[in-house]
Amino acid sequence: MLTDQFYRDLPELTGFEEIFAAENYMDVPRDWIVIVTDVVHSTDAISEGRYKQVNIAGAVAVAVVSNVIGNLRFPFTFGGDGITAVLPPDTAHRALAGLADLQETIRMSFALELRVGALTVGEIASKGFPIRIAKLRVSEKYTQAVFDGPGIAHAEELIKDGAPTEHRSLPENSRVKASTQGFSCRWREIPSSLGEIVALIVEARQEQPERRAAAVRAVFEAIRESLGSEERYHPVSSGVQQAVRRLHEIDNEARVHARGRGGLLLALHRLWVLIQLAAVNFAVRWNLPLRYHYKTLNQIPLDNVNHADFRKYDGRLKMVLACTTEGRTALQARLDALESDGLIAYGMHVTDHALITCVMHLRAPDEVHFIDGGNGGYTLAAAELKQKLVAAN
Repeated sequence: MLTDQFYRDLPELTGFEEIFAAENYMDVPRDWIVIVTDVVHSTDAISEGRYKQVNIAGAVAVAVVSNVIGNLRFPFTFGGDGITAVLPPDTAHRALAGLADLQETIRMSFALELRVGALTVGEIASKGFPIRIAKLRVSEKYTQAVFDGPGIAHAEELIKDGAPTEHRSLPENSRVKASTQGFSCRWREIPSSLGEIVALIVEARQEQPERRAAAVRAVFEAIRESLGSEERYHPVSSGVQQAVRRLHEIDNEARVHARGRGGLLLALHRLWVLIQLAAVNFAVRWNLPLRYHYKTLNQIPLDNVNHADFRKYDGRLKMVLACTTEGRTALQARLDALESDGLIAYGMHVTDHALITCVMHLRAPDEVHFIDGGNGGYTLAAAELKQKLVAAN
């Protein structure tokens, strides 16, 4: 469990637009630790067609940390090729021990290097990059941490660029066996019924919280004016969900649970995934309310929509949106105008499908379904944004 109750005691916001009010945020304690995971050379892996594996390597870290804590009720955000979590010191050190073990699992499973680094909030804030936090109730099973200020982006930049950090490495004897329980990857790509899926990352260019909030609110209004209601641009509800079937698709999950090993252990995890898929398909087809831990199996497709993490705010607005080409063009025009006025900078990646990667907690009624754009999604949108910011400075 969390060793500090600061996050637990934060009041819950109940509507996404409440994140635009600067007064809803509180300073994170300075002794808390920002942990960042990142797939090294992720753009190279994407160019090789391995973005699903990159996505998994990023998302599974949430399951590992949640199994250290005992639930999913801790502050984190998912960025496509990694996560960022903000934890009190004792909890952070236990989480880092599990993530150090996960690095080997990811290497063995997908031949990818997972970088893990950490900095204290005070260390980041002392350089002029504060971290402020709020808590948003997304659904009955998912509470999302939202962050204001440039601190999260600055920590991610330092660690992804390979800068040495105070908590970067751990002694070998401090590592523990990471539990990936609750992680699943059982859905195929979700095609956009409107034609396109956009992964969008927007950074407000103002320092004052109120002005940042106003700029992000203007972006959200541009999305609504260009694409319509949430029901229309929601990337999961607007697409068709299909479970994986082929062995190489099942292996994306089975290899993680087998810790990258083959043989009998891998075969057993493949079999377990197949059994669970058969049970879900049976329950959905005949609309039977079968239960597994906290899950009602015939409700899983609806859960994928209700608990989807398709929009977030971690100092940057990040959204995955279903849209028509005309809608996306209209949105780009509005974003370009805001960018020309110096209010924002943005990165965008366009494809025709979304990816879904799931984390459910077997010891608590918590779940989240991470959504990303296919063929690069957030990772390539972030790369475009970084190029713009470098050119502007």
